Amino acid sequence: MIAYNHYVSDVEKLFVPGANLAGLDLRKIHGSGFDLSGADLRDANLSGSSFAEGYLGDGEVHTKHHLTDQLFGSDFSNADLRNADLTNTNLAGCNFAGANLSNAILDGADLTRACLNNAILTGASLKNVSFSGAILINAQINDAELDGADFEGYRDPPPADNMAKYVGVRDIPPANVMGANFQGTDLSKAKISCVDLSGCCGI
Repeated sequence: MIAYNHYVSDVEKLFVPGANLAGLDLRKIHGSGFDLSGADLRDANLSGSSFAEGYLGDGEVHTKHHLTDQLFGSDFSNADLRNADLTNTNLAGCNFAGANLSNAILDGADLTRACLNNAILTGASLKNVSFSGAILINAQINDAELDGADFEGYRDPPPADNMAKYVGVRDIPPANVMGANFQGTDLSKAKISCVDLSGCCGI
């Protein structure tokens, strides 16, 4: 596996639509708004990274959003992420529509509000993943490992003191899994109360 220097400005040169990043060591990258649609990320190691939407913390600087503190989720639509390692990655609000995540490892990943419509998660390890508010319409989640995965919604806690301008509490709805295929997947250890499983396969 080829290691890569993880400065955001350098990474942005690599992170372009259709990029060939197969097998790269891309651990602990912190950025947002990347466009990796159609990229080849097979066997890549993205563990411990953040590609998510959200807001910069106090004192943080981000080259792409230095004039605003809002961060935007990255685009992985139609990307090939087979066998990729996304352990403990922050993928909140990211777009994985049509992406192939077969046999990928996403243990501990945050996919809150992510779009996974028509994504392929066959054989993926999804232990303790947060799917709250995610959209998984017609996703293939068959033969996956879902121990501790959370498809339920929650109320976002009030912001910390240094984020006081982001007032209010948000309701994060349960995941939308309409038409998802769970064939061969054990849901008994996943958090699915209040999740509408009608129309799903393999339930």
